[in-house]
Amino acid sequence: MSLVDEYLRQDAWRSFDAMLEKLPLEAGQRVLDLGCGPGTMTARLAAKGADVLGVDQDNLALKEARERAGGEPRYLNADLRTLDLDETPFDGLWSSFTAAYFPDFAPVLQRWLEHLAPGAWLALVEVEAMFEHRPLDENARTALEEFATEMRAKGRYDFDMGSKLVDYCTAAGLEAVESSHWVDAELVFQGPAAPDVLEAWRRRFARLTAMREFLGQARFVASREDLLHSLAAPEHECGASVTMVLARKP
Repeated sequence: MSLVDEYLRQDAWRSFDAMLEKLPLEAGQRVLDLGCGPGTMTARLAAKGADVLGVDQDNLALKEARERAGGEPRYLNADLRTLDLDETPFDGLWSSFTAAYFPDFAPVLQRWLEHLAPGAWLALVEVEAMFEHRPLDENARTALEEFATEMRAKGRYDFDMGSKLVDYCTAAGLEAVESSHWVDAELVFQGPAAPDVLEAWRRRFARLTAMREFLGQARFVASREDLLHSLAAPEHECGASVTMVLARKP
């Protein structure tokens, strides 16, 4: 299964349809979807009557998005860290599960805001405490925390970005900043994981080559198996959260 296939499968586990109802979205608005992947949320926004530009750096994901869209909405390959669009300012911005790729998010957010008109809305979605699951062996917990700290320090990923979005938005001068928490069949659930969800987590670990390199093979395998065991346990408890922050540019 390709990464694009993974993204498409994960879409069914998200609360995107319910989140969409919370947006101050109006037909005719020009909206940015940053980190759009294969375009599932871009398509939802367009179906509500928005003129949407989806932006991503993954050409394979964009190829899928364009094929699924049949010409509308528009898609662009661009670097989200240094986003530079020759476009009229947009009325809204959506970005889901993308901010975590920029642990130093403040300058990236500021760059994004430059493309929004005064009064435009902004919606950011991210996970916080991604590895917070119980029961979990203390050795595995320590290993996962060390890896998360390393990834954040190297500027590669922040597994706790969801908990920081409100502060980033407030520091950027945004108004009407509010956060909400959402269930997620893959990331935020209680009790044992469904078989397909458990397999998705196993494939996620297979992609985490940086974790294998950082922890070493033996420690990586032990931590992976203990977390997978936790996810499958009848007594599984989840401390993670999927957070949506909604704000407005002054």
